[in-house]
Amino acid sequence: MPGWMVRTVFLLNSWVIRALVVFSFAAHVTIVFLAGVRRRRAIGLPITILWAANQLGRWAATYALSKLALGSTPQELELVTLWGAFLLLHAAGPDNITAYSLEDNVLSTRQKVEMILQVSGAAFAMYKNIVIRSGSGTMVWISSFMFIMGIFKYWERAKAMQLANLENLRSSIKKKKETRRRRSLRNIRRPSSSKHDNDEEALLVAHGLLDITKGAFVDSSINEHQIPVYAGRRREIFPKSGWGMMYKVVDMELSLMYDILYTKAAMVHTWHGYAMRAASPFATSMAFMLFWFDSKQGQRMTDVLITYVLLGGTVLLDIIWLLRAVASTWTYSFLNDRPHLWVHHALLCSGKWRQLHRSIVSLDPSLILAKEPSSYRKWSGKIGQYNLLHECTRDKDQRTREYLSSVVKKVASEGMWMEYEYHNLRGIHISQDFKKKWLDCIWDYMYLAYPVEDMEEVEEEEKKKKEAEKKPKLLMMLPEHHNVENIRKLEEALDFLPEFQESILIMHIATDIVFMYTKFEQNAASSKSKDNVKMIKALSDYMMFLVAVRPTMLPGLKLRSLYEATKEALAKIWSK
Repeated sequence: MPGWMVRTVFLLNSWVIRALVVFSFAAHVTIVFLAGVRRRRAIGLPITILWAANQLGRWAATYALSKLALGSTPQELELVTLWGAFLLLHAAGPDNITAYSLEDNVLSTRQKVEMILQVSGAAFAMYKNIVIRSGSGTMVWISSFMFIMGIFKYWERAKAMQLANLENLRSSIKKKKETRRRRSLRNIRRPSSSKHDNDEEALLVAHGLLDITKGAFVDSSINEHQIPVYAGRRREIFPKSGWGMMYKVVDMELSLMYDILYTKAAMVHTWHGYAMRAASPFATSMAFMLFWFDSKQGQRMTDVLITYVLLGGTVLLDIIWLLRAVASTWTYSFLNDRPHLWVHHALLCSGKWRQLHRSIVSLDPSLILAKEPSSYRKWSGKIGQYNLLHECTRDKDQRTREYLSSVVKKVASEGMWMEYEYHNLRGIHISQDFKKKWLDCIWDYMYLAYPVEDMEEVEEEEKKKKEAEKKPKLLMMLPEHHNVENIRKLEEALDFLPEFQESILIMHIATDIVFMYTKFEQNAASSKSKDNVKMIKALSDYMMFLVAVRPTMLPGLKLRSLYEATKEALAKIWSK
């Protein structure tokens, strides 16, 4: 090959690497700021940008790492080696997102090979610079610092994804059942009148009850011996009329499960995770200062500027991750599980953690927009709406009411379009009254089956049991035997058959028909009755939305064909 062609290829390759490094950093920053959107939305422009940044950023890092050490001069190789460490950091991802979907947590053979190639690319650049070309000086130390951090954070991401795998989560719960320690809630105060304090306390309580939610996610029952403990916590924290507090706790528990499944929370809030977050800002700041005072002789101004941007951006992000880790309620939970450590008494018992937490939270930019710092953890209160009879009787040419939705329908899959149309556009925000009645209904059934008893009542029952041992007939009079029927009814209600979706279809159609034939009575009804009708209608359409758009959220078999067959049958009846 002629010399000029070789030089041209090397030149193009070097500029491609520069472009990919900048693009990888831009994608990394984009993911950092948009990761929170994933909590509440399944589709939309921010979600599309996040998905694109996630996919393209990983591709850019992988491709650039495979080309790092090709055709570089000794001076360029010093910076390219440092860039390799940054690319590894970008490939490791930020602390606030590791997986875009649950499937991402199942590491395939292709993903494992991709990870090995990424690490190998950065390691080869280090080897070529230090061993083959006998590199030395400040740049070698800077590159070594950043490379070690990149390796650790990359391993951290892989481990977090492994722990978030539902199969591994199920196994870990089974192993912990016998060794699980009782968590103390003595450092949690009763809910105050302050909205911010209530949200904070709800989040702390959610940490203490998270074992129940974890078990529900992986179909693992809780230890029967733990039930009195959980009941005691409920009596201690929740007031008798505190449905709002209970709702907040459930809300926060789901948010904490998001942290486990989609972020690095499982790895960040460990001893080595805290050590890494504490050391990272100092290491990157030292690297920045060393590069600042290092001679730039023989370096291109463009390369120097790129390196400054990478170092400066990494320092700022590391400081952010450190502050987030310290102020996180995961840290409270971590310390609360270790009551014998001196840091537990120094931070929790003294109240210093709360002071530190609030000082850091006060720096949150969301406060400028008059938002609560914990608002990102709350459910938006929006539910999708899908009415089967309306879909079968409407004009086929008017499936959407918005131009943007028609565009989404053309460029996206049917499932994504339905999510956008029936949740983003047609979805409704439910009221506080709706939430209260909904939760009260659920709580009534649960309370009948598992009543929370006071300690005096428990002691009284123990006495009766001892007496009943001598008089077996008295067994039938014990209060716990009156609960057997209630428990059986609850288990039957929760034991969904494979035809559960069929039940939803029947109830949904029946609800619509009843409301159509009782319009006159509804108009003459009281305002309270009208509100109840609206709530029933909204809940019916929401359950139908789950069948049509999100069948994976329902128990039992995913009978998509049953929904489609019902829809076709209704359409034929309407056409006649």
